[in-house]
Parts: sequence; structure tokens; C-alpha cells
Amino acid sequence: CTEQLVSMGLPALLFSQHPELGQIKGKGSVSGVIQMLQGRQNEEGAFGLWSASTNVANWPSLWAIHYMIEAKDRNQQVPSALFSRAQQWLNRIAGPWGNNMDNMRQRAYAIYLLSRLGVQTGSQLSSLQQELKARYQAEWPTDITAAYVAASQRLLQQTDLAQKTVKSVPWDNKTFGSNSSYDAYYDALGHQSQLLYIYAKHFPELLEKMPNTVLDGMGQRVTNREYSSLSAAYLLLALT
Repeated sequence: CTEQLVSMGLPALLFSQHPELGQIKGKGSVSGVIQMLQGRQNEEGAFGLWSASTNVANWPSLWAIHYMIEAKDRNQQVPSALFSRAQQWLNRIAGPWGNNMDNMRQRAYAIYLLSRLGVQTGSQLSSLQQELKARYQAEWPTDITAAYVAASQRLLQQTDLAQKTVKSVPWDNKTFGSNSSYDAYYDALGHQSQLLYIYAKHFPELLEKMPNTVLDGMGQRVTNREYSSLSAAYLLLALT
């Protein structure tokens, strides 16, 4: 599916800055992933799981757009039309909708990606935070949602508030701390990897306070095969 193909293409993107390591060709190459995304983007700007259809899972589409942003930041060719349609879809996902914590998580991720694209997301972020505090006061500060809120706050130059927000997120999320709570798009390793990525990308000054046990714990999850293609890709992105 789209998520797996994008995740498979991440090593090629990371290797693109190190040509001495060689070049990945074919479907797993950066150009191969971008070509695949062009063929699977629907009229709304999201990406179908298997083709350019309305059969869309939001998180794989968000991950695909994140890949596009990382590719652009690494001077890879990404068609502007692909971004233009994707941004239209992001604006819809970033707005008011949803009835559970997973939906809020998707909204926070969409707002973060819009912020990375240079969009002023202050009003969308404020709306999301009001809803989180009103409906999910106990859950959201420990969810990866809060980390994406913090990253957006940092991009909006709200440094002190952003640091306070990200510090509330535990490295071991209590809800996803066991195999029985496994979710394909938000497992325990995925939580830790995305949090590590956000720290490294937006809060490098706080990395020295990261517990020494975090990386060991992540390594143990990999050894125990407690990961998906998505969480493994997030881990690669966080470590490079």
C-alpha cells in the first residue's frame, strides 16, 4: 500500500545526502516514490491506498506529505502541483472535525505539516488546543499529539510554550506500552520514534536531557520485532 511504499523509499531519501553509500534505484528510489504518489493522489489532494481513489486512510496520506517535505528539504525534485493539491487536503484535515483522540492526532500532524510548508497555522492550532483541553484534558498531553502541537508552536516562535508542551510527553506512552494495544499507525516504537524526531528537529537543546534508557528501549523493541513498516521508517528518520 501507499504507506509501505513511502516507508520503503525513506532509505533512498536519507542516502541521497551521502552518495558515497551508493544509490537506490527502482520503486524504492526517491523518484520512484514521487512518481507513485503522482499516480495515487486523488482530486482532494490525499493519496489512495492502492490508486488515486477516495479509499483513503488519513495517516498514510499525512506520512506521504511528510516524505515530500523531507525530500524537498533535501533538494530532491517534487512537483509543485503535488504540493499544491496536498496542501488543500491538509487545510481540510487541520480544521475542526473528529470524535476521538486518533482524529485529534491527525489534525495535529496536519497542522504541523502545514507549518513546515510555511503556512501561518496560529488559528488552526488555537482551535485544536481548545478542543483538546475541553474534550481530552487527561489524554492529549501524553499523546504524540502534544509533540506535534509543540513542534508547531516552535515553528510559530512560541519557544517557551513549545518546550513546556513537549516536555509533558512521556517517552513510554502508557496507552501503547504493550502488544495488546498495538496499532498499525501508532504503536509504541512509532510514538518514541516520532517524539525523538521532533526533539532532534525542533528541540535539539533538550536532547541532552533525554533518559539514557530511551534508545536502549527502542533497540529492544526492534529486536523483539515490535514494529511496523511505518514505525521503522520514523525511527530511521529520527536517527539521521
